[in-house]
Formats: sequence, structure tokens, C-alpha cells
Amino acid sequence: METKISRQPFTQLTLGFVLVLALLAAIVGMAIFGLDRLMQGMDRISTENNVHSHLAVEMLQASRERGVLLGKIVLEEDPFARDEIIQNFTGLGRQFGAARTRLLASPDLIEVERALLEEQRQLAAQVQPLQMQVIELAVAERNAEAAKLLLGDVLPIQERMIVTLRQFTAFQENEVAEIVRQAQQANERGNLLLLASGALAMLAGAAIAVFVSRRMRGLVAAIERRERESRTLLENIPDLVWFKDRDARFKWANPAFTQAAGIAPDRLGGLRDEDIWLAGEAVQCQSDEQRAIASGQTVQVEKTFTIHGQARRFDTSRTPVYGEQGLCAGVLCVAHDITEQRRMEQQVKTALRELEFQKYALDQHAIVSIADVSGRITYVNDKFCAVSGYGRDELIGQNHRLLKSGAHPDDFFTDMWGAIVSGRVWHGEVCNRKKNGASYWVDTSIVPFMDEQGLPYQYISIRTEITGLKYIEQVLKKTNEALHVEALEKSAEAREREELVVAISTAAHDAVVVIDDAGKVVYWNQAAEKLFGYGAAEALSQDLHRLVMPDGHAEQQAAGFARFIESGEGALIGRATEVSARRKDGAEFDLELSLSALKMKGRWHGVGIGRDVTARKQEQQSLQRRNEELLVLNDKLKEAQNQLLQSEKMASVGQLAAGVAHEINNPIGYVYSNLGTLQNYVQDIFKVVSAYEGAEPAIADDELLSQVRKAKAQADLNFLREDVLSLMHESREGITRVKKIVQDLKDFSHVDTSDEWHWTDLHAGLDTTLNIVWNELKYKAEVKKEYGDIPEVECLPSQLNQVFLNMLVNAGHAIEERGAITLRTGRAGDEVWVEIADTGKGIAPEHLQRIFEPFFTTKPIGKGTGLGLSLSYGIVQKHGGRIEVQSEPGKGTAFKIWLPVKQREPAEAAAVDG
Repeated sequence: METKISRQPFTQLTLGFVLVLALLAAIVGMAIFGLDRLMQGMDRISTENNVHSHLAVEMLQASRERGVLLGKIVLEEDPFARDEIIQNFTGLGRQFGAARTRLLASPDLIEVERALLEEQRQLAAQVQPLQMQVIELAVAERNAEAAKLLLGDVLPIQERMIVTLRQFTAFQENEVAEIVRQAQQANERGNLLLLASGALAMLAGAAIAVFVSRRMRGLVAAIERRERESRTLLENIPDLVWFKDRDARFKWANPAFTQAAGIAPDRLGGLRDEDIWLAGEAVQCQSDEQRAIASGQTVQVEKTFTIHGQARRFDTSRTPVYGEQGLCAGVLCVAHDITEQRRMEQQVKTALRELEFQKYALDQHAIVSIADVSGRITYVNDKFCAVSGYGRDELIGQNHRLLKSGAHPDDFFTDMWGAIVSGRVWHGEVCNRKKNGASYWVDTSIVPFMDEQGLPYQYISIRTEITGLKYIEQVLKKTNEALHVEALEKSAEAREREELVVAISTAAHDAVVVIDDAGKVVYWNQAAEKLFGYGAAEALSQDLHRLVMPDGHAEQQAAGFARFIESGEGALIGRATEVSARRKDGAEFDLELSLSALKMKGRWHGVGIGRDVTARKQEQQSLQRRNEELLVLNDKLKEAQNQLLQSEKMASVGQLAAGVAHEINNPIGYVYSNLGTLQNYVQDIFKVVSAYEGAEPAIADDELLSQVRKAKAQADLNFLREDVLSLMHESREGITRVKKIVQDLKDFSHVDTSDEWHWTDLHAGLDTTLNIVWNELKYKAEVKKEYGDIPEVECLPSQLNQVFLNMLVNAGHAIEERGAITLRTGRAGDEVWVEIADTGKGIAPEHLQRIFEPFFTTKPIGKGTGLGLSLSYGIVQKHGGRIEVQSEPGKGTAFKIWLPVKQREPAEAAAVDG
């Protein structure tokens, strides 16, 4: 009997195995499908986030560079370099816009990202027209306004844009970190599912595991690649980026941070802030991070970090990062170096301040105006108004023809307009007319400002008044013409003198000898033949030193002559001396020799004049003493002559002042008298008016009464009653002041007293003189009076006033900017003293002994004659007084004038002087 084996179990096993495999296949397929979908989603999200981060970083860098370029545009003075910077600025704007357009075109932006981009768009809309205004002001050379707009409006908005973009990139970084975490969790769940499936079916699971493992490795590799790309992006950001855990220990930082901190990346983990920053900086960092963790929001603070020994300024942001279950894992920190930005802001502020100083300095010196292309005035400074006599409202909108004086032909202005319209700067001297019709000259520079098409759109004129210089030019021209005529006359006179010199030298009793640069005799007059015994034929072409010098002297003279032929200088040149000479017969004698240098045809010649003084030496010494006495007397005569001339000038000035004062006194007298009479008349009129006012209630006619009251209201009778009397009082005060000035002129001149001795109040003389020079002193010095109790002094008042005048003027000149002049008086026994002290620059010690010498002055040429103190010294000596001086350089000078109260009798004075 044949037994059949049933195949049902095998079929069932097969079916079960197939079912198991199908189940496993379904499980594995579902796992693979889910992992594939997860990988695709992660890949898509990671790619999109990287693109978003890249575009955001590109926008961030473009925005920063545009802020820096905008500052350079304001500070750049070269217009060509500025145009190149503007082009770069515009290109970065297009780059910024293209990145933003691509970012907005992404369909995967979430609500937070779109809100940040919308905030950035609103800020960009605010800042863009302001940026264009800054560029327009900079191109128009209005750098001060451009800098003010840049610092005040543009940079704050631009900083807010950068903060928004940094928030966007920080959000992207957090999102990438979250994607990595989810991918790691998905990887762990997939591995567990595969292990469970493999336990049920080793054979099927092996194949599936290989497939799944390959796909997972690809997913993990893609995720790691995305993570590397994100890390590369962070590592290449120039900002400092680091992450710290909740315990404030460093976990990670980009290379920019480790380089700034000077710490190797592998040593960073576990360090704290005090291991990297200074103590104060570390405390501030920990405080900011605690605030961020406590608030759950980003904390932005501007901080100073010490990098490689240098303090640098950073704009920092600290954002708390949350992990699983909503717990804070740490703080992500970003620091942007704004040191250069702050330095640039300071430079802009400094440049703005310097521009203000320059404008102030220019306005103090120059006449400045701005006109449009048609010549209409759009701006004038205060000096323009002061010089022209017009008010600013009278000039703005007017054409410069308003100032035309008619002194220049039409071609002059045609050439000027041709130059500035073509873009060239025009320089010239222009005669303008003031509001009162007077003419004045200005040295003018007109600078055209060109637009982008190369056409002028405005003109700036800078002028300096040169009316005084033009007058001096005319005077100098006339003087030069007179000097030219005088030079021609002197040339003719010189020729006559040359002929006369030849005749004199021939007939002279003194020997005249001329030698060339080799020491050879080229001229030998008849007196030389008699003096030395050599005829002219014997002496010519001979060496003079060997011919007439005694033995032993020739070599010494030859050495000095070598220096003479090189420079025309020598120990004996230009003065007379006595030397030993030798005649032809060998006899030696004393020779008075005068040597001078004469350059002919580029070579030095020596001219000697000699005479025998052996027998006349004693007489010569006597004559020399007498000559010295005469020289001293001659100097005194010159000084007296100069003093007399100065006195005559002062007398003339006094007579002129007295004459002017007399002429002014007459009209002032009757004006003053008439004002008094007029004041009485007005008071009488007002009494009549008051009487009429009292009669007003008695007027029965209402219409007439209404007319009277209307007339009173129109005339404002009450105001007139008060103001007329006030005006009369002010007018009389003004006339009184004029009378005082006229009296001061008369008192200063003392023309009524002639040159006689009088008893005079020195205080009155000081006050009068001070009034005369007050216009010169009031802008430089404060005058203080410390008068003592002194009696009247017997003196020549006009001459003492001249001394006071010289001292006060010198004190004013010694004060360079602003100072004080003090007038003091006092008495000591039979003498009184007057001290005039200033706080000026003082007198150098080496000059103190010479200040009273005639013609000695330390002032520049044309500023002083050197006679003021010399004349003052002479006047005080004439009064029997003396002058004492105390001075310290840099602190001031004090002149004290001592005068006797009563002049001595001639015999007494002679006895005292003797």
C-alpha cells in the first residue's frame, strides 16, 4: 500500500511564510516609504533653509556695505572717486533687491519669516529716499547737511534693517538645528522598526536591511551634508557666533570668535566668560544671557570687548535656544563689530564740526554769496550785507547787477560769464557799488557747480574787500613814477660824480691806489708817486704788498688778500687803519690807509687811499676826539630835529582838531539852545491842548465832539505827549555828548595855551587822551582807572598829552587779542607818578635797554618809526622827570612816569644837573 504525503502543511507553511513575508514586506515597505518621504521632506526643508539663509546673509552683507559706502560718499572730496563709490552703492542695491526678490518668491516661507521680511521692506521704504537725499547733498558739496542726515536719520534705520536680517538668519539657524534633531529621531525610530522586522524574517530582513541601510546612509549623509553647509555658512560669517549651554559654558563657536578670543577651537569647550574676556566684560555677558533666558526673547546690547589687547565695539544679540519638552538648552550669541562704523560716525561728526569752523572762519574774513544760473542771489553772509550796506531781504532774489558800479566795460562781464558758464573758476578784481552809492573794490573768485550733464546750476562767489589796497596801488604807482624820474636824475648825477672823482683823485694830496684780484697795481695817482717814491710806470703791474710793505708784513697782508678776492670782505675793508709802509728808499713810515672793495667785471678790486701821518699822529688823535664829540652832538641834533618835527606835527594836528572843534561848536551851540527853546514851546503847546481837553465836556455839538475825539485818537495824543518830551531829552543828551567830544579835542590840542608852562590836572589830561584813542583801544582792551590823590602839576599839557598818547597806543599794540590797560596815579614827596600798564606780550630783556633810542623799534616794517618812546623820553626829561619800565615777556609791561609837582628855577635845575 502506497502512502502519500500531504502537501497541505507545506502549502500552509508556504502560505504562512508568504503571508509573513508579505506582512514583513508591507511593514518594511511602509517603513521604507515613510523614511523616503521623511528624507525627501528633510532634504527639501534643509535645502530651502540653506537657500533662505544664504539669501538673507547676502542681503545682510549688502546692507552693511551700503552703509559703509554711504559714509565714504559723504567724506570723499574727490568727485570722480565719489562717483565710483556711488556706482558701487547702486550695484549693491541691485544685489540686495535681487536676493530679496528670490527670497520672497519661495513658496515655503512661514509666517514669522514673511513678517520679518515685511518689517525689512517697510524699513527699506523709509531709508531709500533718505539715502538718495544724502547722495544728492554730498554731490552738491553740502557735506555738513549730508553728514547730519546720515547720522541722524539714515544710519539708525539701516541698523534696524540689519537687526531684522540678523533675526532672520538666527531663525534659519534654529530651524536647521531643529531639522537635524528631527532627522536623528526619525533615524532612531527607523532602525528600531527594521530590527523588529529582521527578528521575524532574517532572510527577507537581510535583503530589506541592506536596501534600507543604504537609503538611510544616503539620508544621514544628506543631512550631514546639509549640516556641514550650514556650519560652513556660520564659519564664514565675519560676525562672532558662539553657543553656550544653560550653565554659561561654551559649547561651540565659529572661527571668527576663536580667532578674536585667541583660543584654539579644541580648547573652547567647557570654558566660561571669565576665561576669555576681562572681568567686567564677563560679568556683563553673563547678565545679558540671564536676561535672555529669563525673558525668552533676544537681548540686543552694544558692548565693548578687548580683542588682542585692543578695545573694540560690538553690537551683540543673545537668543535663547529651546530643546525637547520646551526646556532652554542654551544661548546662541552673535556679535557684530561696529568699531569702524563708530569711528566713521565720529569722523563724520568731526568733519561736520570742522566744516562749521571753516564756514565761520570764512564768514569772518570773506564776502560770500551764492547765485543761480541766471545770476539771482540765493544766499549772502553777514559780511556781504555789512560791506554792501544792503539787508539780506534786499539782496535775496535780486540779480548781482544791483551792485554794478559802471567802472568796468561790458566786455569785462562777458568774459567773466563765458568762463563760469563753461565750468572754469574765474578770478578778478571787481568794483561794486554800495547801497549809499559809494564804490568799493573786491578781489573775487567765482566757482561754478556743475550737474550730471556738465551744466552749471549755481555759482558761489568768495570776495575780499581790497578798497584800501587799490588806493595804496594808486599811491605806489605815483610814487614809482616819481622814483623813476628821481633815478634818472641820480644816474646823471652819478656820471658827473664819477668824472669828479677822477679829477679829484688826480689832484688829491692823498695817495690813491687800485689793485686787481691778483694784487697787481692798476691805478697809481700823482700823490702816490710822491708818497712812496715810485713813478706810475714803475708801480703799475707790480705786486703792491711786496712793493710798499716792510719785510715781514707782506706775507701777512697777502694771506688776508686771499680772503678778499673770494668774497670782497676783509678785516680792513670799509674802515680806516694805520699800517707801516716803506718808501722806495727803504724808509718806513706810518700810513693812514682806507680800503674799500670794488667789483668790476665780476672780479673784486681793492681801492686804497693813504696818507703819511707820522708827523700828525698827535694832531689826529686830538681831531679824532673832537670828531667823536661832533658825532655825538650831531646825533643829539638829529634827535632834537626829529622831536621838533614831531612836535610841529602834533601842533598842526592840534590846530586842525581845535579848528574842527571850533567849527562844530558853533552849530552845536545854537542847536542846543534851540532844543531848549523848542522844549519850552512844546510844553506850552501841551498846556493849551490840556486846556482844550478840559473844555471838551462843554461842546454841545455831538458831531463836532466826535470829530475832536477822532482827531485825538488818530494822532494818539497821549503817546505824543510822552514821546515828544522823551525825544527832546534824548536829543539834548546827544548834543551834550558831542559837545563833550569837541571839548576833549580842544583840551587835547591845548591850542589856547601856546607852549607855556601851566598848572594842570593830569587826570583830566589822561581822560581827554583816552577819549581820543578810545576807538583804537575799545575792541582790544578793557581800560581800568586807579587814580590816586595828586595835586595839579606845572607842565606843558599838550606835550604830556602826547606822552600819554604814545604810551596808550603802544599798550594797545602790545595786546594781540584781548587784554587790559590800567591807569594808575600817585604822589611821593614832591613828585607825582603816572603808570600805564598793559597785559600784552611784553618786551624782551635784550630790548629793554634800547627802547628809548631814536628809530629803535621791534614792530614790523611800516608799523612804527621808533620815535614815539624817544620823544616821550625827551619830553619827560624836559619836565625834569624820568620814566621807569618793568616788563615780563608774555605777561605785560608797565611804564611809570615821574614828574616834579613844581618846575625848578633855571639856576636850581642847572645846579642839580651839574
